[in-house]
Amino acid sequence: MSNNSQEELSKPYKFIDNSLIENKTGRIVVYDNFTNFPFMPKRFFTVMNSSVNMIRGAHAHKSCEQILFAIKGSIELKISDGKKSHKMKLDFRSKAVYIPRMLWSEQIYLSNNSILGVFASEPYNETEYIRDYDIFKKMIGGK
Repeated sequence: MSNNSQEELSKPYKFIDNSLIENKTGRIVVYDNFTNFPFMPKRFFTVMNSSVNMIRGAHAHKSCEQILFAIKGSIELKISDGKKSHKMKLDFRSKAVYIPRMLWSEQIYLSNNSILGVFASEPYNETEYIRDYDIFKKMIGGK
């Protein structure tokens, strides 16, 4: 996948800002009311126990939308519409990334024990996952 700009993808992802509270005792990222989310979450999960260069994700969703953010560590996020792609670094900040349905997503863990947090618009349903990149490209009209 190449590294192209966000505007070139057929389905735009977007960054979501969340409240970051910092003081001498630590940092807190606040997700409340979900008013800045494009959907009301129906599921939340974490991906843990990662090692450097481990690749997770590598799929698209037929109907589910997701919001990804790093809880701990550093993670490279690659997203593709089947023709163009973009990559970015997720680390512990108040930013999250919204990924609409039918965008391919991969996460490469850049540090040991990184933790990815994911809000999903739908409950888990294995039948709505697309786990083969070539099939994904055919479904969206790519070659």
